[in-house]
Amino acid sequence: MLSRAVALTRHRFPPSISSSISGFLSSTRSFSSFPDHTVVGMPSLSPTMTSGVVSQWNFAPGDSFIAGDSLAEVQTDKASIDFESTDDGVMGLQFVEEGVEVQCGEPICITLEEGEEFNAGDFEGYVADASKATPAPNASPLPDPPAPPAAPTPATPQEQSQQSQAQAQHQQRQQVSSSGERVIASPLAKTIARENEVNLGLIHGLGPGGRILAEDVREFIAQDPTAVGSVHNVQGHSPPPSPTSVVGPPTIGENSTDFPTSFDDRQVAANLLDSKRNVPHYYLTVDVSVDALISMRETLNANASDGEAGVSVNDLIIKAAGKAMEAVPSVNSSWLESVVRQYDNVDINVVSSNGHSPCIRDVNNIGVSEISRMASSKADFGTGTFSIVNLGSYGIKSAACIIRRPQSAILSLGAIEERIVPSEQEGVLYKKSDMLTATLSCDHRTIDGAIGAQWLQAFKHVVEKPVTLLL
Repeated sequence: MLSRAVALTRHRFPPSISSSISGFLSSTRSFSSFPDHTVVGMPSLSPTMTSGVVSQWNFAPGDSFIAGDSLAEVQTDKASIDFESTDDGVMGLQFVEEGVEVQCGEPICITLEEGEEFNAGDFEGYVADASKATPAPNASPLPDPPAPPAAPTPATPQEQSQQSQAQAQHQQRQQVSSSGERVIASPLAKTIARENEVNLGLIHGLGPGGRILAEDVREFIAQDPTAVGSVHNVQGHSPPPSPTSVVGPPTIGENSTDFPTSFDDRQVAANLLDSKRNVPHYYLTVDVSVDALISMRETLNANASDGEAGVSVNDLIIKAAGKAMEAVPSVNSSWLESVVRQYDNVDINVVSSNGHSPCIRDVNNIGVSEISRMASSKADFGTGTFSIVNLGSYGIKSAACIIRRPQSAILSLGAIEERIVPSEQEGVLYKKSDMLTATLSCDHRTIDGAIGAQWLQAFKHVVEKPVTLLL
């Protein structure tokens, strides 16, 4: 029924054979007492995945689903992936709360056949744990139930009311279209919509079967900026923080302190490790004079209107990187095994000290003031096509950072410092100049040495002659 699911067992075996397989069954009550159902385990959605987090259930117990529906969003060590059904059915018990990490293979829910009616009371005392199921004593071919965990009990009027409220709250979390239909969207589209507080129900998807893709969300935001925050406006509150970012308190030992990591932390660490292992990095470094860039910044800010925020050197550097992409577009690409994808728009992630990386979209098509506004708002934390890390505020002279896949390059900037450099003025040997060191980390599969050098040369030219930003 379920793509990549671990269907542990189909219950209701004949008594003659039930004793021989009782050790492998995940129910510890008499199988005949439970309706026909399938136990679904946490799927392994990538070669390195050993555990996952159900970041969001898309169906509540009792909801019907059809083939192709996303039953849940599963956060893996690589990304957020839709856990899709390949057949029709009904959602039953859910054993895992949103935000809880589960090992692959462990039960996360049960499902019923299409047309069946789910009643929580029919599964009173149900335990889905294949590893603990053992043959029962005496002559009974079926295992006796252990002390049942907290599970649905026969519904009293008060419990029925509470269950209805819980299902209503779950359904409110689902995005619905203006016609009342449930929205089908890719994980990245959902992420972008959540980060920008955009109601997916307002977007017309251009993917297969009307599926909303990431580009649909970005185009919608670009065409109607007022739609940002529409989830807040519709639901009356901002979406809660991702449960995968929550961590417990530190554990203090005799001579050390252990600080728990969140699932997000482990995901970032796994991605960086994967990139360092599998991407053939090489590094190019150049010293760049920022005298003219600082002078231009002072001029722009001096002529800014009252109340208008000034631009920073970093804003101008971001624009310079976008300009360099126009000169050497091969750097704005991704290695996708069978193809190298070169992007038309330049979307730059600006990596900050707290680990967040706001994305500035369409840097090649917007002005410096808009870049400054977007960098300050930090409204988009999606994945761009290029990254910049500025460590100058820490006094770092230079750095060579790890490429953020699927990007092909990352630019690392050091501190601006006054240096003595050769002078181009006749009769003057040396002069003082504000300089910084820029290092470009490149993926050799998509960017060979000559291409990387050309990009860095173009970047240096734009920074040292910033009037070209106006062209």
